[in-house]
Amino acid sequence: MGFIPLGETPSQETLLGAVGKFWTRTADLQRLAPASFREFDRAGYAKAAWNFALHEQSGGVTRLTTETRIYCTDPQSRRRFRLYWSVIGPFSAWIRRETLRILKERLER
Repeated sequence: MGFIPLGETPSQETLLGAVGKFWTRTADLQRLAPASFREFDRAGYAKAAWNFALHEQSGGVTRLTTETRIYCTDPQSRRRFRLYWSVIGPFSAWIRRETLRILKERLER
Protein backbone atom coordinates (compact mmCIF):
# COMPACT_ATOMS: atom_id res chain seq x y z
CA MET A 1 0.00 0.00 0.00
CA GLY A 2 3.00 2.31 -0.27
CA PHE A 3 4.02 2.23 3.39
CA ILE A 4 7.72 1.92 4.17
CA PRO A 5 9.18 0.61 7.44
CA LEU A 6 10.49 3.50 9.52
CA GLY A 7 11.46 1.73 12.70
CA GLU A 8 10.80 -1.06 15.09
CA THR A 9 11.31 -1.89 18.71
CA PRO A 10 10.97 -5.69 18.65
CA SER A 11 7.98 -7.00 20.59
CA GLN A 12 6.89 -3.41 21.36
CA GLU A 13 6.26 -1.19 18.34
CA THR A 14 6.41 -1.00 14.55
CA LEU A 15 6.32 2.32 12.69
CA LEU A 16 5.40 2.68 9.01
CA GLY A 17 5.36 5.79 6.82
CA ALA A 18 4.09 7.02 3.46
CA VAL A 19 4.43 10.25 1.50
CA GLY A 20 1.95 11.24 -1.16
CA LYS A 21 -0.90 13.37 -2.36
CA PHE A 22 -3.49 11.16 -0.72
CA TRP A 23 -6.35 13.37 -1.91
CA THR A 24 -5.65 12.61 -5.60
CA ARG A 25 -6.90 9.63 -7.63
CA THR A 26 -3.45 8.02 -7.81
CA ALA A 27 -2.15 9.36 -4.45
CA ASP A 28 1.24 10.08 -6.11
CA LEU A 29 3.02 7.95 -3.50
CA GLN A 30 6.71 8.72 -3.32
CA ARG A 31 9.22 5.89 -3.22
CA LEU A 32 11.60 6.81 -0.43
CA ALA A 33 14.25 5.10 1.59
CA PRO A 34 13.32 5.05 5.28
CA ALA A 35 16.16 7.50 6.05
CA SER A 36 14.69 10.04 3.58
CA PHE A 37 11.22 10.12 5.18
CA ARG A 38 12.02 12.61 7.94
CA GLU A 39 13.73 15.13 5.63
CA PHE A 40 11.09 15.04 2.87
CA ASP A 41 9.50 18.50 2.64
CA ARG A 42 8.51 19.04 -1.01
CA ALA A 43 5.48 21.35 -1.21
CA GLY A 44 2.16 19.79 -2.15
CA TYR A 45 2.53 16.53 -0.21
CA ALA A 46 1.54 14.97 3.08
CA LYS A 47 3.51 12.54 5.19
CA ALA A 48 1.70 9.81 7.13
CA ALA A 49 3.19 7.80 9.98
CA TRP A 50 1.30 4.77 11.30
CA ASN A 51 2.31 2.70 14.30
CA PHE A 52 1.28 -0.50 16.01
CA ALA A 53 2.31 -0.73 19.64
CA LEU A 54 1.98 -3.43 22.28
CA HIS A 55 1.34 -2.40 25.90
CA GLU A 56 1.52 -4.99 28.66
CA GLN A 57 -1.39 -4.73 31.06
CA SER A 58 -2.01 -6.44 34.37
CA GLY A 59 -3.18 -10.04 34.42
CA GLY A 60 -1.04 -11.11 31.46
CA VAL A 61 -3.09 -9.06 29.00
CA THR A 62 -1.41 -7.18 26.16
CA ARG A 63 -3.11 -4.21 24.53
CA LEU A 64 -2.48 -3.47 20.85
CA THR A 65 -2.93 0.15 19.75
CA THR A 66 -2.46 2.06 16.54
CA GLU A 67 -2.05 5.75 15.86
CA THR A 68 -1.80 7.69 12.62
CA ARG A 69 -0.15 11.08 12.35
CA ILE A 70 -0.16 13.36 9.32
CA TYR A 71 2.16 16.22 8.43
CA CYS A 72 1.32 18.39 5.42
CA THR A 73 4.24 20.17 3.82
CA ASP A 74 2.44 23.46 3.03
CA PRO A 75 -0.89 25.25 3.64
CA GLN A 76 -2.41 24.19 0.30
CA SER A 77 -1.74 20.50 0.90
CA ARG A 78 -3.13 20.92 4.44
CA ARG A 79 -6.41 22.31 3.02
CA ARG A 80 -6.60 19.51 0.47
CA PHE A 81 -5.86 16.88 3.07
CA ARG A 82 -8.54 18.25 5.43
CA LEU A 83 -11.17 18.04 2.69
CA TYR A 84 -10.00 14.53 1.77
CA TRP A 85 -10.04 13.45 5.43
CA SER A 86 -13.55 14.80 5.98
CA VAL A 87 -14.72 12.18 3.45
CA ILE A 88 -12.21 9.35 4.04
CA GLY A 89 -11.75 9.67 7.82
CA PRO A 90 -14.70 7.47 8.87
CA PHE A 91 -13.65 4.73 6.43
CA SER A 92 -10.04 4.94 7.61
CA ALA A 93 -11.20 4.56 11.21
CA TRP A 94 -13.23 1.49 10.23
CA ILE A 95 -10.19 -0.03 8.48
CA ARG A 96 -8.02 0.52 11.57
CA ARG A 97 -10.65 -1.04 13.85
CA GLU A 98 -11.00 -4.03 11.51
CA THR A 99 -7.21 -4.42 11.33
CA LEU A 100 -7.00 -4.46 15.12
CA ARG A 101 -9.93 -6.91 15.37
CA ILE A 102 -8.35 -9.31 12.87
CA LEU A 103 -4.97 -9.12 14.58
CA LYS A 104 -6.63 -9.76 17.95
CA GLU A 105 -8.42 -12.84 16.62
CA ARG A 106 -5.23 -14.23 15.08
CA LEU A 107 -3.13 -13.59 18.16
CA GLU A 108 -5.69 -15.19 20.47
CA ARG A 109 -5.65 -18.47 18.50
